[in-house]
Amino acid sequence: MSSLRAIVVRVALAFVCVLAVGTGLGSAAVHGMPHIDTAVTRDLSRMSRAHHAVEMTMKAVTLLGSTAWLFPVVAAVALVLAARGARGRAAWLVVAVGLGVLVSTVLKHVVGRHRPPFALVRTTGASFPSGHAMAATVTYGALVLVLAGSSRPRTRAVMVTCAGAVVAAVAFTRLALGVHYPTDVLGGMLLGALWLALISFAVPARGRVRPRHASGA
Repeated sequence: MSSLRAIVVRVALAFVCVLAVGTGLGSAAVHGMPHIDTAVTRDLSRMSRAHHAVEMTMKAVTLLGSTAWLFPVVAAVALVLAARGARGRAAWLVVAVGLGVLVSTVLKHVVGRHRPPFALVRTTGASFPSGHAMAATVTYGALVLVLAGSSRPRTRAVMVTCAGAVVAAVAFTRLALGVHYPTDVLGGMLLGALWLALISFAVPARGRVRPRHASGA
């Protein structure tokens, strides 16, 4: 019971730390360089609006950072991990992603930054941090952490590269669709990385993945 209490305390401290850092970053983003922020988002959204194929591509790629896509992926991976004997990793994945999305939602309410007036898609909620950028960073990063341990070095390198490319692509689409400022997506990625680092330190992912050929033994 004491160990569970200690875990809860460490996770709560990680949550509060990211919330505090995010609040500071959000305030700096709002008051730091609004003209540059606005110019970049305006120009990229105009480019997308002017080319139908580009706009459709941005709308498709941005779905890779939506919770409607990420949550089912996390659930599926968690179920596979649990079935192969890695219940600790499965639980860690669900908690890390779930709380990461929650802290992003809380930060949006705390900072309360207005969205850019260039949106090409319907959006809800405040602008900082970018929920898509933060959720993608947390989710794909967490997937790498729970899966890379049982992979070969070359496979791990490929996983890290692919995860980074997807996160960068999702972040760019939020600018190209005119729904976020550059500081929103940068803040989302930085805070997502910070959350992953802190939650990994507070509660390391444990549990070995049982090889497939051993399942029938």
